[in-house]
Amino acid sequence: MATSETSNKSAYAVDMARRLSNHANGKTFLITGPSEEGLGAEVALSIASSSKPSMMILAGRTKTKIMSTIFLIREMNPSIEVIWVPLNLLDNGSVRAAADAIKKLTTKIHIVINNAGVMAVRNYTTSKQGVEGQFAANYLGHFLLTNLLMDQIVAAREEAATIINVGSLGYELGEVNFDDINFEEGKKYNAWKAFGQSKTAILLWSTALAKRLNNKGVVTLVVHPGSKPLPPQNMVGRQEAAGAVILTALDPAFRASSPAFIVDEKVYTETKPYATSEQNAEKLWTLSEELVGETFQP
Repeated sequence: MATSETSNKSAYAVDMARRLSNHANGKTFLITGPSEEGLGAEVALSIASSSKPSMMILAGRTKTKIMSTIFLIREMNPSIEVIWVPLNLLDNGSVRAAADAIKKLTTKIHIVINNAGVMAVRNYTTSKQGVEGQFAANYLGHFLLTNLLMDQIVAAREEAATIINVGSLGYELGEVNFDDINFEEGKKYNAWKAFGQSKTAILLWSTALAKRLNNKGVVTLVVHPGSKPLPPQNMVGRQEAAGAVILTALDPAFRASSPAFIVDEKVYTETKPYATSEQNAEKLWTLSEELVGETFQP
């Protein structure tokens, strides 16, 4: 059974996956950040325990932290093909290698759950390419990975193709500083502002993605898996957080709301303008292409 059940926690995500199982059966999932005891693992285990996806691709950096999740999935549902793909979101080379590996596994990706990330890293760090670490891990690496796999995602457009980005109400802690995402190379680094900047970027990216995918049958949504804006003080349990992600990914009621921000199981209507501005979204898209060294067709 899922880790949540063995630790006597509520089965909210398991129940959610069971209720929406018809929208998961037969589909291919890509989930980033599936390390044991984390949100990505809880999402994967809950879906596997309650539905019958055809394939689960679990993309993460450290194999030893992911294999327990893979073994549990295989034990509870042997019919699911579950595969680990190495992915270091702090290295564009690793992201490209992961995309190439995933392309060899499947021609269709029905549901992408960009979950991996970090929060309020105390000390200033950068990606291999010199981008501030939270911006790279939470946003830019996913921007690159998702765009590299867009053909596989669009190929599933007739089967409710969906891109889910795990966001946070903590976006309110920081706008995107387009002129200096690196905080003067760390001299003015603030862990929470950097976290906020990365989560604002996710919201803006969703706006830009929706514009480009409007006629391609792919939905993009952002979900806040907690209940309050300032994690970790007010974080909910893993099952509740995973249930929020599963609901957003599988419930067809949200598809017409793309690129909505889903908070507490409904479309959030109080997002600050700087995080929804189309002008900012396009500015971010251009900056992101520059940072990864590649342009992507609209």
